[in-house]
Amino acid sequence: MILNNQIKGFGAVIFSAVILALSSTGVSRLIEGKLPLFYQGFSRTLFCALLIIIWLLFLKELHFKILKEDIKWFIGRSLAGFFGFLFFYIPVNNISVGATNFSYFAGTLLAGYFFAWLLFKERITQFKMFAMFLALTGLLLIYSQFDIVGLNSFVTLAFLGGASYIFWGTFPKKLKGKYTNLQITLVDFTIVTMIYGLCSLFAKEAWTIPEFNVIWMGSLALGLIWICVGLFIVYGFKHINASLGSLLLLVELPAAIFIGWAFYSEQLSLITWIGGILILLSCALPELYSLKISGAKKESP
Repeated sequence: MILNNQIKGFGAVIFSAVILALSSTGVSRLIEGKLPLFYQGFSRTLFCALLIIIWLLFLKELHFKILKEDIKWFIGRSLAGFFGFLFFYIPVNNISVGATNFSYFAGTLLAGYFFAWLLFKERITQFKMFAMFLALTGLLLIYSQFDIVGLNSFVTLAFLGGASYIFWGTFPKKLKGKYTNLQITLVDFTIVTMIYGLCSLFAKEAWTIPEFNVIWMGSLALGLIWICVGLFIVYGFKHINASLGSLLLLVELPAAIFIGWAFYSEQLSLITWIGGILILLSCALPELYSLKISGAKKESP
């Protein structure tokens, strides 16, 4: 039963990474620069929160109590999600996409291992270190064509954004209360909606009435994707270690590369393909090792 839950958790995080790749290469391109930054986030997360409220009303699970000791984790997680997005958006509009993504995913991987050790007391084995080495090698190969040597403030921001992203993904594991995945996701969207709204007001962005057009439909579609990601991330990290989850989230990178090649005719070098394969291999190895160990235990008398 434990093994089945681990496999389900593995699949949930992989699925989250793939649909995030779809949104970053498709929907995000559609709405990029068409709506004010914070206002689009506010309207999108508000839509998501209202949708989840309706869903919880239907399930009769809307009324739930948040434990006092969980408040800090909910607020911290939502802030991490907000900064995870912001610290990607700013660098990607000021330095190369390659340098931004390399720093972002490097932050995700390294911070994931650090949080696993510091906060969840996970043992970082030599096998996990080898998997991390493969992932970092894959990242370096993919972005070897970009200038990532000269570190600057934007590269640092991207790295912090990746660290914030894994913080957002792993911290439901710290919650003490018994909440459903939908309830956790609702709290996250509610807090983030308030953050986006305040930032939009502070930035004096123009608020317009949503229209029935491609841009607004794309923005709402992105919101639906965020709901799916939130639900599957929470479910996945309940059943797998934080260090393994930080590896699995890297699947978003080769998935985005493949989508760009398949649907946008983006040309890829052999080194890029090798880097993507190394990342996928680094994600698969820990799970394959766990399956092997579990199988050996079952066969032992």
